[in-house]
Order: sequence, then C-alpha cells, then structure tokens
Amino acid sequence: MTRLAVLVGAWLVFMVVPFLLGRVQAPPKWTARLGFIALLGLVASTTVLLAAVLMPEVLVLSSLRQVWEMCSAAFHAIGGNPLARAPSIIAGIALGIVLGRFWWTLVQGVRAMRRARIRQLEPTWRLERGQSVYVLPLDQPEAYSLGSARGQVVISQGLLDVLDEEERRAVLLHEEGHLRAGHQLMLLVARAAATALQPLAPARATMSEVEQAVEEAADAYAAMRLGRPGVVARSLTKAALAGLRDPAGAVALGAGPDVPARVRRLLDPPEVPRWIPAACGVMAVGLLGLIAVTQMVAGVAVVAAAHHFIGLGTATFCPAMRPRATGRFG
Repeated sequence: MTRLAVLVGAWLVFMVVPFLLGRVQAPPKWTARLGFIALLGLVASTTVLLAAVLMPEVLVLSSLRQVWEMCSAAFHAIGGNPLARAPSIIAGIALGIVLGRFWWTLVQGVRAMRRARIRQLEPTWRLERGQSVYVLPLDQPEAYSLGSARGQVVISQGLLDVLDEEERRAVLLHEEGHLRAGHQLMLLVARAAATALQPLAPARATMSEVEQAVEEAADAYAAMRLGRPGVVARSLTKAALAGLRDPAGAVALGAGPDVPARVRRLLDPPEVPRWIPAACGVMAVGLLGLIAVTQMVAGVAVVAAAHHFIGLGTATFCPAMRPRATGRFG
C-alpha cells in the first residue's frame, strides 16, 4: 500500500502543477520548463499507476530477480480468470492507449517536421549561429522555425512586405530565440504527452501554458537583443492582423493561445521577485526527482508489460515464433 500511495500522490502532484503555473508570475522560460516537466511527469505517473493496477504483484517486489516471475504469474492469472482480474484488464487497455497515443503522436510530429523542412532552396540569410533563413515567394504571411541543432527559419515575402526593417529583424530574432532554446523539440514531446493523456483537463491546461510560455520566451529574447520591446510587439501585431499561418511541424511567430497577452507582456512586463527563478529551479529538480521515484517504484512493470505484449503479439502473428508439435505421426 505504501508504494501505491507514492504513485497516487505523485500523480496528484502533477495534476496540480498546471494550476500553480497559472498563478505564479514566473519568467516565461521557467514556465515553459516547468510545464514541460509536469507533462512528462503526468505521463510517467499515469503510466506506472496503470501498470501497477495491471500487475499489482510488482508493488510487493523485494528484488529485481523476481520481476519476470511475478509478471509471468500475473499474466497467467489474468488469462486463467479474466473476470477476477477485470481491473487489470481495464488498466492494461488504458496503458496501451496512453503509450500508443504518445508514440504515434511523436512519430507523426517528427514526420511533419521533416516534411516542413526546406531542402531545395539556397538560404537568403544566415543567423548569428549559422542557421539558414529562407524567404519563400508567397503572398500568405508566414514566419516559423524548424529544428534545433540544424535549425532553419522560414519567412514569406508576404510577411516581409508588411514589416519595416526593424520589425523584420525582430521577427528573425524571435525565431532565433526558439532555435537557441530548442523549443521545437520541447513542443514535440509536450504535444505527444498531452495527446496521450486526453481528455484529462490538467494535460490540456499544461500544454496551453507551455505553448504560451515558449512564445513569450522567444518574444523576450527578441526584445532583449533588439533593445526595443515595442518594435517586437508591433511586428507581432502586424503579423497577427495579416493572418499569419501556423504550419504543421513548425514553431510559428503567431503561435500560442493568447497573442494579445504576449503584446501586453512586452509593453508592460510584470515585475518578477528575485527569489522566483531560484524557486522555479528547486521546483524543477523536485519534479524530476518525483518522476525518478515513480519509475523506481513501478516503472519496471511498464517494461515487463511491454515485454509480454510484444511476446504475445509475436507468438500470435508470426508463424515462426509459434510452438511446434514435437510428436511423431504415422
């Protein structure tokens, strides 16, 4: 019961985090980091909690040597008397749905990111760290960044036409901020986690906080580099009014749930107490530690369940893996 209480307690903590993020005036970069960790923690704690219900025997393990024996016994018990292990069957189905949604969304996100990359054109400019900037001959306003290690920025001629020189630089600095912070990778994993946990309201709330925070963090980077927050706010407003699109697989200038809030933050930034960043760091370490604890308690059950599911699927659908009769005929 003690181990199960730890798993339930951790799950409740990660469920509460998004409501705390909405009330703490933390810097955007810390809000994004904490929201990202919270989503990972919510997926991890939900997964191990379902695994613990699927195979409660794991919660009384005294050594790792017993893992496979206990998990084999659990699956044989489920197969032998399904009605008596109905909670385990329901938890197993839910576990498969959560993990399947997570990996499917992650793979789809990677594919969308690869499709959105520009490969055939020569870059028009290069950013400070050498990332390519491509100008597309499109009337539709677009500005977005892709990748991190080999990142690139794409901006359309339609958007350049509505911006002045300073505003163009603000847009490029905004996208450079995304690339430097690795926001695309963060959003890729966070969206997979949020999708896996649908329809949990805390997952949607946390994802909304992360999306808003990464955009505000990029705005703050551009304002700091340019030294004129008003120019960044003006470029963002013009882009939004021009109907900026948000391409799949990219981090767009006009993304985020609340563009007016981003403009307000640029023009009238809130005062952040000095202790807030330190408190956010402590909170991040604590949440990561809580994720590690849940994995130590019951994460092995997820691995064992995957092992048995894969083995069962292989034996069912692969003729070469089916047991052969050893008796003689005739």
